[in-house]
Amino acid sequence: MARSEQHLSLLIVLVLSMTAIAVQGSRCQLRTRPDSCLCSGTALTCSAWPVWKMVSENTTSLTVSGVTTLEDLSMAYQPSRALTKLTTLILTNDNISNIEEGWFSGTIFPALEEVILDQNKLTPNATQKMFAQVSEELRLLSLRAAFLNISSPVQNLKHVFSDVKGTKLEALRLDSNNIGLLPSFPKGSKFLALRNLTLHNSDLIGIQNGTFQKRIFPNLQNLDLSNNKLVNVDKLVIDNDFNSFASEQPSLSIRLGGNPFFCNCKLKAFQAWLNTTNLVADRDNVTCGDAVETSRRGQPVLGSQLPCRPGPDEVDVENELRPSYIILSVILALVGLLALIVLYLRRNDIKDYFVGVYTTTKEAFTSRHGYDDINRVRRDTPEMTPTEV
Repeated sequence: MARSEQHLSLLIVLVLSMTAIAVQGSRCQLRTRPDSCLCSGTALTCSAWPVWKMVSENTTSLTVSGVTTLEDLSMAYQPSRALTKLTTLILTNDNISNIEEGWFSGTIFPALEEVILDQNKLTPNATQKMFAQVSEELRLLSLRAAFLNISSPVQNLKHVFSDVKGTKLEALRLDSNNIGLLPSFPKGSKFLALRNLTLHNSDLIGIQNGTFQKRIFPNLQNLDLSNNKLVNVDKLVIDNDFNSFASEQPSLSIRLGGNPFFCNCKLKAFQAWLNTTNLVADRDNVTCGDAVETSRRGQPVLGSQLPCRPGPDEVDVENELRPSYIILSVILALVGLLALIVLYLRRNDIKDYFVGVYTTTKEAFTSRHGYDDINRVRRDTPEMTPTEV
């Protein structure tokens, strides 16, 4: 009994100690904080743009969310002094459309490891360098649904990353954006440490040869291309991009499920690769979004019959017009038959018509011949001079 009470006492002490540690961890450990921010440990969560002079120098995480009037992240919103301890900066759902070059400067944020800009309205242009001078400590860049104001595919996306120092960047998130066709990264780009690249639900319609080259992503381990609009993956992309990772350990893991692959004969190279590769983690979920044989829709690409008929963007003109040719031939045959029947029924009238034409022509010819004889006689008869009286 005494031993049980001793165990119970130890358990109570342990629970109280853990509670004290949790309370201590959630208690604000910052010397100052803005009125619009909640504090937990060394992290701030703000409902309005913070007054920077009130942000303590030992702040390690800062979240500003729901500030819909922000729009332009100009130097006027940049801290006036360096935040040397800040490792995480979260600016989500803030209606940001423009980021002035140098805003994320490593001089102001030298320890920055995570930048999260999800659910904004960024509009990149050909000269904009959103992440110029960003800290080389950056490990996570999240741009999920960050280009929400763009109804057409994102333009100039490659310029967004042109100045990113990718020496330590491990994760790049581009999910839920209207990307369309992902551009090749600028020549010389190298994401040496990148392991996770996610493009889930980004309206991708195709992959350009060279986009995922191993020289750019030497350590890429996870590539999420699921739930896009891919109808095929070109053999050049398979050979030059994906297969370049096949010999690596650990090898690249690709997700392709949820794409509307069109199951016709042009998909044979992709199907053959899918059947042999270990790179596609969800290959059993790679299905025919559309197919020549309608019964194959929604079925796995693996094992599907791939007949050579046109895809959704292809038209076989000869096959399309063949029914029209048949109908036209039948109509012409019927017209010809009706013409023959009419000719047969009206044969006597037609005969009389041609006889009349013949008679008229003959009479005209005879009259013309008589007129010519008279003229010839006149020419041959000498003209007589009148006799003098």
